[in-house]
Amino acid sequence: MRWCNGSSPPTRSNVAGRERTASGKRAEESSQPQTSRSREASDPKLQIPIKSQSPTRTLTLRDRQHRRAVDLRLLRRMARTLLDDLLEAENFDLGIYLVAAAEMTRLNETFLRHQGPTDVIAFDYNEPVQTNHGRRTLRGEIFICVDEAVRQARRFGTSWQSEAVRYLVHGVLHLLGYDDLKPTERREMKREEARLLRQLARQFGLSKLALSKSAQRPRLSA
Repeated sequence: MRWCNGSSPPTRSNVAGRERTASGKRAEESSQPQTSRSREASDPKLQIPIKSQSPTRTLTLRDRQHRRAVDLRLLRRMARTLLDDLLEAENFDLGIYLVAAAEMTRLNETFLRHQGPTDVIAFDYNEPVQTNHGRRTLRGEIFICVDEAVRQARRFGTSWQSEAVRYLVHGVLHLLGYDDLKPTERREMKREEARLLRQLARQFGLSKLALSKSAQRPRLSA
């Protein structure tokens, strides 16, 4: 797995390849896995309905970890703002899953053949085509490891909330066709990642992603 430099700390991002997941989907991958912080789960219950003809704007969000209490409604608003306003994505069918280190390790070892957990894995279910307007349809799943967000935040002196949102942005950019295997591509992707992260931080305040104890409730979905 390649390491790519984040806007501040390095970020590992992975796009899984054309392997068939347990849900029967194909995880589309570049010739070499990419490293940033994204990975996907293979639970059939997480299967995202993919519509082949009419435009779709579907966003599925699931919390499968217990390390940190996450405000899923706010995370959904951030994801919607990223897709609708900042990236102007016209078509998307996206699943976002917050997972623990154990599940991320299983995904990493099963689909990318790498040992241990990673920060983020993105599965691209797109065909290699563009929309009529030249924009690639965003269709896939992003798995974010909250345990890794906590660990990397301690390492680099950031917050786990900003790390988690960074992983989300990085995964979305990979699904939109950004790559970080070559230095020039990596710099371009990191500039865009940093720009989007700044705008989300300015609009929402990333620290608010942590749910206070008084507001905590079942966190399965939003």
